Amino acid sequence: MAKLWEKTYTLHGLMEAFTVGEDPALDSRLVNADCVASMAHAAMLRKIGILSGTEHEALHAELARIIDRNGRGEFAISKSDEDVHTAIENHLVAALGNAGKKIHTGRSRNDQVLAALRLWSRGFLFAFHAAGLALAGRLLPAQRGTLYLYLGQRAMDAQDPVLAARYYEQAFELVPDPETGVLAAETCLLARDVEGARRMVAQARVTGSPSATSLEILQGLDSLIASRDASSRAAAPAPR
Repeated sequence: MAKLWEKTYTLHGLMEAFTVGEDPALDSRLVNADCVASMAHAAMLRKIGILSGTEHEALHAELARIIDRNGRGEFAISKSDEDVHTAIENHLVAALGNAGKKIHTGRSRNDQVLAALRLWSRGFLFAFHAAGLALAGRLLPAQRGTLYLYLGQRAMDAQDPVLAARYYEQAFELVPDPETGVLAAETCLLARDVEGARRMVAQARVTGSPSATSLEILQGLDSLIASRDASSRAAAPAPR
């Protein structure tokens, strides 16, 4: 199937190999995130009437199947696809025909890259926070470790950054003075990294592009709807 950027001329094979590089292997990490963002975009297209109910359901189901296949290592991005976005859209077109083509309506490649990277980043940060929290808890004495885990999770769940900071402040009171030994110093550094992961999650919110394109304005596309829907699903795609 043709690339999305296909022109009337043929690109030299060596040039294409150089520019594509290891993109397919690197982009394989973004499959789940890109599918989740596409689910949110499809829901928005359904709301404004570009997709019918049947088309929306078919797209959602096929995107879910891609995530399932990717989890089993059965969804491949070929050199001819070049990137994850093209691979997924080519798959949707092959499986669903015209409905698959509609998923790109009013959607720039830059928006797709931004949404997928932020979703992947959130998944990574959630996983890092959970693993770091658990390790720091294990390094502390039993009762202190249990309380540290509780406070750290409450901080992650808090919507108010001031409240989250308060929970972390209480958690740090359980961490030993780094001057008392190597293990204490490592535990303290890990606790700081865990708090940093939580702050970065807030910065990696999935948002639309800072400026709407004329196409979005003309078609009445609501990027905010897609953004909020993607953010609500964002806890899912943890990196592999």
